[in-house]
Amino acid sequence: MSSSDWRRFFAEACIPAAAAEQYATNFAENRISMDMLLELNKDYLRDLGIFVLGDIIAILRHAKAVQGKMTRSVTLAPNASSSVSASAAAVTTTAATTSTSVSTSPGAEQAAKKTHTRVQVTMHTVLISLLDDLKPLRL
Repeated sequence: MSSSDWRRFFAEACIPAAAAEQYATNFAENRISMDMLLELNKDYLRDLGIFVLGDIIAILRHAKAVQGKMTRSVTLAPNASSSVSASAAAVTTTAATTSTSVSTSPGAEQAAKKTHTRVQVTMHTVLISLLDDLKPLRL
């Protein structure tokens, strides 16, 4: 993502403009991408030069919200076993749609790359959600 994309992200997270400019530059220079949002934590943000606690919290909240918007199509059921089947169905459906649309559209290679990234993000989000659902079951 470009610095301007990240500036928009930080502005949406209500980060002050001067700080947002520096954070955007750091994110772009370190090749952070949208599919990495769920990987972010306070340690990574500090490594990226973000030390203001309020900014860290705002960025992590906004990252979670943006990631949620990107994967709205995945609806997890309340219990873990239902979550697994619902999540697997959502990923399978996304992958099936991908192979059909990519093979018939112009610019198939570029479309395949975009869709591959969406499938990866969806699968990653599903796995994170499943792990969260299973936390209470750990002994």
